[in-house]
Amino acid sequence: MQKENPGTQEAAAKLISSGYAVNILRVCPPMWNKIRKQPVMKLLKWTGLGICIFVFLDHLVFMGLRYAMVQIQNDISRQSDHLLRQLRNDQYDALIMGSSRSFHALLPIHFSELMGLNALQVSLKRKYPRYHYHFYRLYRERFQAPRYVFYGTDFHMFSIRSASSLLRNLIGDSAGVRPMPLPEAGKNPLLEHISWLLHAKPLFEEFLQELLETAPGPFREDPLLSTYRGRTDNQVNVTRPEKRFRKIPYTPFPGKEGEYLVRLLQDLNHDGVQVYMVMLPDHIGTYASLRGTRQYHKDIRNLSARFTNVECLDFHDPETFPLQRADFFADGGWGKGNSHLSANGARKLAELIRERKFKASVAGNPIGRKP
Repeated sequence: MQKENPGTQEAAAKLISSGYAVNILRVCPPMWNKIRKQPVMKLLKWTGLGICIFVFLDHLVFMGLRYAMVQIQNDISRQSDHLLRQLRNDQYDALIMGSSRSFHALLPIHFSELMGLNALQVSLKRKYPRYHYHFYRLYRERFQAPRYVFYGTDFHMFSIRSASSLLRNLIGDSAGVRPMPLPEAGKNPLLEHISWLLHAKPLFEEFLQELLETAPGPFREDPLLSTYRGRTDNQVNVTRPEKRFRKIPYTPFPGKEGEYLVRLLQDLNHDGVQVYMVMLPDHIGTYASLRGTRQYHKDIRNLSARFTNVECLDFHDPETFPLQRADFFADGGWGKGNSHLSANGARKLAELIRERKFKASVAGNPIGRKP
């Protein structure tokens, strides 16, 4: 039998003699009895009530934000896409498609002056493959198919969705453009079903990004400005950092809307339209800041090779376009993920396209129109 430690016995004797033990014995039993008699169901009831209040407020705030988003999107839709309201019954030789990169790089006035083509500018900020697919289907209901389509591709074309407000002009809510659909279940499905705000957080962020990009006025460029000759401002970051600079990753095909680009090319192939996938140039600083350029080039070339009527024109390369010329760009540079051509750069690009594919128009033979 193990003997008790004499020190322990002496400490216990001192505690008892001091009166602390007596006080503890007097206080603890009543407290324990009170806790023991507390109904468990009462605790569960208050816990459940708190959860219900949280879920109710969460869902109420979500529905309020969703309603506000619908109203904002409806207001933007009424004034966003001038193209649909201003289409004329002209016979266009070519359609120019793409995002804001294409809007500032492939200009109808250059196609008219250098290549003799009557081109319609469809490109605009936040127009990506889904928009252009639905636009072409609507266009074909009204007009004859064009002879050419120039699709300006860029590094980010598979990572961004078309603006919902622009899509609503084309296809409306009946085609699946809902103002706030719940995303698929994520890493915490139980918590996300309890909190709709947490569940819809990525969609709220995407909506806010779109709203900021369209402020102060939505899509203010006029796509039908036949006299527009490009940007004259210069915000290029020409200074290469001594240390490491930011690298922007590439979202490979199909990304968010790549399947709509395939559908568009299928429709154009069916209509016998010659398509040029124009890989738009970036300033050399932006070009060096992109991580995944080889895969981007590979995706566009592979996509072009799938159709006999599609040809890739690669100007996203220092050997095919003078990327080091800062005066050819309006923005971009080292550590910048996006770069738009300036007026000089857009003119240079048009001249290179003409030299590569439309030399006959230089001699006064506009190949865009039948003689």
